[in-house]
Amino acid sequence: MKLLKFSLDGLSIFPHGLTVDLYASDRVMTGAEDVHRSDGIGGAIARQSVIAAAGLNATGKTTLLRAIGLVINLVNGNPLRSDTWMAAPLISMIGKSGIHVQAIFENAGTWYLLRSRIRPHRATTTTGESNSPSTWLLAIDDEELLTHDHKRLSKKELADFATFASRCAESGTPRKRSDAPPELLAALGPEKSMTATLAIQQAPLLSLQEAPGQQTPFPTAGTQVTRVFDPEIEQLALDDNGAVHLRFARDKRERTLDPASAAMLLSAGTVRGTRIINTAIEALRSGGYLLIDEIENSLNKKLAETIIGLFASHATNPHGATLIFTTHYPELLDSIDRTDNIYFMRRLPDGVQASKVADLEDRIDLSHADMFLSGRYGGTAPMAKDVRTLRRYVREQVHTPAGQTDAEASEER
Repeated sequence: MKLLKFSLDGLSIFPHGLTVDLYASDRVMTGAEDVHRSDGIGGAIARQSVIAAAGLNATGKTTLLRAIGLVINLVNGNPLRSDTWMAAPLISMIGKSGIHVQAIFENAGTWYLLRSRIRPHRATTTTGESNSPSTWLLAIDDEELLTHDHKRLSKKELADFATFASRCAESGTPRKRSDAPPELLAALGPEKSMTATLAIQQAPLLSLQEAPGQQTPFPTAGTQVTRVFDPEIEQLALDDNGAVHLRFARDKRERTLDPASAAMLLSAGTVRGTRIINTAIEALRSGGYLLIDEIENSLNKKLAETIIGLFASHATNPHGATLIFTTHYPELLDSIDRTDNIYFMRRLPDGVQASKVADLEDRIDLSHADMFLSGRYGGTAPMAKDVRTLRRYVREQVHTPAGQTDAEASEER
C-alpha cells in the first residue's frame, strides 16, 4: 500500500482542514533520487521519499504526524486503537460531527479513493474513569471505497479529490459500509476500514514515539552505526539476558551493564541516533513509513542531514520508504532540494495551517531556512513586539533583587 494524498476535516486545531500530498506535485527531473516512480496506470506519478514540516512551538507539528499516522493505519486496514501516542491526543480535538477522511492510495497496482467518517465513542468501563483516553473508542460510522476506472492516471487527478472520484467506479460490492452484510461488519468491527477486505499489502508504520509509560528498548548496533555518533565506541551489544556489553577505544576493558547504567555512559545523541538508524533500516527494508518528531533533538545538523539522506537515495531506499519528520530548525530544510515536500506550519489569526512551500513561493532558488525565518509568509517567526516584551521583562527581573516584589522594585526605581 502506498498513500499518495489525504485530507482530514474535523480536528479543532485545523479549522480549515488538513491536506497532505505524499506525491511530487511539481516537475520531477529524469533520474531524480529523492522520489520513487509508481508503476502501472500511475506511471506518471512520483512518490515523495522525504516530507518535512517546520514550525514554531504550538503550530501543530506533532498533531500533523499523529494525523498522518491515523490515516496510514486506516488505509492499512488496522484497528483504530485510541490508546496509542497517535490517536489518544486527537480525541479531545474531534468535534461532535467526527472527522472526515479522504485518502487516495495504491495497492497491488490498483488505485483507490477511500472516504471515511470517524467518531469517538465513549467505551463502557467498570472503573468509573470516564475522561481518560482509554475510555474512548474511534469508530468508523460510514465509509465508501472507489476504484480508479481508467488505464492511465494523471497528476491533475490527484490535485482534486472530486476529479479523482469522477474517474472512479464502484469497488466491488458493497461500495458503502452501510450496505455491507452483517457478517462482514461483524468481522471488521467498528475500528477497521473496508480496506481490510482488499488483501492490503501493508506498508509498516514506524515511529520513535512511545505511549506514556512504555519502556523503550535499549538500542544496540554495530560500530558501523555507533561510530557515526561516537567514534570512541568499539562495542555496543545486548545479550540474551538483557545485559549491555560496552567497550570504548580509550578503555579496552569490556563493561557489562544493565541498560540504565549503560545509557548513562553514552550521550543522548548516541542513544537516540542509534535508535533512529535501527528504525530507519526497518522502514527502508520494508518500504514503509517512518515518523520522527523533532528530528534534530540531540543531533547536530550534519547527523540529521545524514539520516534524511538515507531516504533521499535509491541506493539506501530501493523500496520507496517515506521519512516524515518535523523540526524547529529550518536550516535542515536547505538539505532538501524540492519545495513540494516541505510544509510550513503556521498559526495564523484564523487558526493553524499546514502550507506547502511550493504553494507559498514560486521561486525555487531561495533558501528554505531564510524563507521560514524571514516571517514573510506569516506565523513562521516570533513577533518582534513579543520578543521586545520578553527582553524588557527579563531585564526588569534581572535588576530586581531575589525575593523583592515587582511593586517594591518599582518604588525603588
